Amino acid sequence: MILLLDTTTNVACIGLWDGKLAPQKAGKLRTKAMESNSSNNRKLVSIIEKFIKSQGSTLKKPQRLNLNTIKSVGVINGPGSFTGVRTGVIIANTIAYALKIPIYATDTLTAQIPVHNNPKNPTFSTLPASHTEHYVAKYKNGKIIGKIEIVNNQDIDAQLLMSNVHPKVRLKNLLQMILDNKIRPAKQALPLYIKKPNITLSRIKTRTCLRRQV
Repeated sequence: MILLLDTTTNVACIGLWDGKLAPQKAGKLRTKAMESNSSNNRKLVSIIEKFIKSQGSTLKKPQRLNLNTIKSVGVINGPGSFTGVRTGVIIANTIAYALKIPIYATDTLTAQIPVHNNPKNPTFSTLPASHTEHYVAKYKNGKIIGKIEIVNNQDIDAQLLMSNVHPKVRLKNLLQMILDNKIRPAKQALPLYIKKPNITLSRIKTRTCLRRQV
């Protein structure tokens, strides 16, 4: 089984795929979406455990499921909410380390591009970075051209802006990339921070003063 996580945006999602990687076996992807907030983030490990256990009765051959049933982990590692990215990656890495299983990761914008039937013409994947900015990446034949950039909304053609992609779609695409061997397994995933947390000048001055006092 593969556990999938996406906590990069305001809607978080957990996924559980009940097939096998080697040899590849057909399976079913089950998902649970929830609001991504401080309360849910603090309880995310418990939420994951309850979700996994609840899926045991839905299998063709009902069985007891728990974290030890997981054979690999997939995670969307950013960009997105700083706290959300950090939470998802830390939990995914912790589970992979504790269970000694491989971890797979891909970025948010790539996960929004359909794995199959990619158009030959260049296409764009976008994600809000703030009220005035968007993350933008250009793709051709399903592969990124260049790198993810932050662009002011006024500089983006409105037709290129994607409607909000639900994390269930991103998890489905992540799973397909794993099954198609388009992502290499690793021992840990690294968070992808493109836009740093907003640190105002007043906060910097306050921290400097506190350090001097110490």
